[in-house]
Amino acid sequence: MIWRGYVLLALMLVGFSLFGEEFQEYRPGGIRSERASIAPVFGRVFRTAPLGATYSVRNEFVAGAALNLPAGQYFSVEMQGLYGLNTASAAGFSYGFSEYSGGLTFKLGFNVGALRPYIGLGGQFAYYDNLYYSSAAPDTWLGLAHGMAGLDIELSRNLILGLRATGAVPVFNRNNSYSYGSFSVVPSYSANPVENVSLLLSARLWLVL
Repeated sequence: MIWRGYVLLALMLVGFSLFGEEFQEYRPGGIRSERASIAPVFGRVFRTAPLGATYSVRNEFVAGAALNLPAGQYFSVEMQGLYGLNTASAAGFSYGFSEYSGGLTFKLGFNVGALRPYIGLGGQFAYYDNLYYSSAAPDTWLGLAHGMAGLDIELSRNLILGLRATGAVPVFNRNNSYSYGSFSVVPSYSANPVENVSLLLSARLWLVL
């Protein structure tokens, strides 16, 4: 499983940070805002289905990577790319499909000792591979707007743990039908099941460069 690789990487980074030569000189004193950082990301998405829908979409996991670029003491810009594995269930059967997404977020935060709470606004695109069970139907992409709130926790001089909740809503290319094999949900339902309000709960381990 891919999550095992991220757990191993996280443990290696924590060990390097805690037992490296710089550890003896380290004192918590505020997350540095002048240096870029990169991080592996792991999380899970929770979605709402359209009103009256007889199908559901469940996210199994989300994993990827992020880059954070500081823009002063309070502001930063974050770019991330994620992969998600989902399961769609309808009409007594289910199947899996992949989701690829990329986003850009502008964040505002401030240091409180070793903590940095923040909020952010941005946008993202998503591409769903094999979303439709019928091979005659196309895959789907769309654009979303998102907002977030999170907390970064300084673990050491070069390592930061980030916890975050991100809410997203579709804005561009929203689909109004969902086809699965010999059955079809026509536009009497308001949206495709993956194109509704979603909540991503995620963790990332920032390595300060």
